[in-house]
Amino acid sequence: MSARITGLNVTAMTIGGTALLNYFTTARFKGGVDSEDASGAALRYGEEVATKKRLEIDLTYKMNSSGYKTGLDISVFTIGGTNYLTSLDTGLINITTATSPGDGAADLWEFLNATGTSVEITVDRKLTLTPAMMALVTAAGTSGLSVQVAITLGGFTFSAPMLLTMADHGIEKNSVQMEQATFKQKGQATITGTGDTILASALVGTSIVTVAGTYNDSTTDGTYTCDAMIKSASVSFGNRKVSEITASLQSQGAPTFVAAA
Repeated sequence: MSARITGLNVTAMTIGGTALLNYFTTARFKGGVDSEDASGAALRYGEEVATKKRLEIDLTYKMNSSGYKTGLDISVFTIGGTNYLTSLDTGLINITTATSPGDGAADLWEFLNATGTSVEITVDRKLTLTPAMMALVTAAGTSGLSVQVAITLGGFTFSAPMLLTMADHGIEKNSVQMEQATFKQKGQATITGTGDTILASALVGTSIVTVAGTYNDSTTDGTYTCDAMIKSASVSFGNRKVSEITASLQSQGAPTFVAAA
């Protein structure tokens, strides 16, 4: 029986020039092939013909910029200018890139074009008195639903005009009352300070990064390399947890794959 390779055999994992070797927890490279059944009416069995190829990459890693980032590194959390930092429990910022295929009929590999960016934020708060987001939802009119949301995690600050689209006030036995709220983007988000390459690239619409990974104990073989579109990226943060980033990417055209010798 031969020895198997594990995560300990990975010698490189770089996204957009940022080395994530010591911080990533999962990586998945998924090759996909589009096909069409070309069998005629007189044929019993299918006759699949390949028409397009793609490489998708799913990645999860711990946020690290001059040290791991935890809930203790959150210094700003405001909604509509009101500070809710002391009541924040957990949160999730999710960024999605709208895409449209730009490859032609003669292109073997799919090539995506970015056509838009959307951001959604979900937060959970521990209540002291009023469920403030529920108060905005139940108030007369809709003007109070448009708010500026700002979050600073370590040296990374996110701020965007957003629309409150959901408020959930939870009451349970033997538990602190909680309020969950969801916000959707109403305009361009801004980021300042140092933070994360994937988040920054996805937020400002520069969604192309270079991916390089070596999956065995070598620097010359067993590698994936490609330019990739960030299709989605999210960061989770909160109480008693290390902030974690999850990203989904797709190669722009043909990747380079060198099999392990």
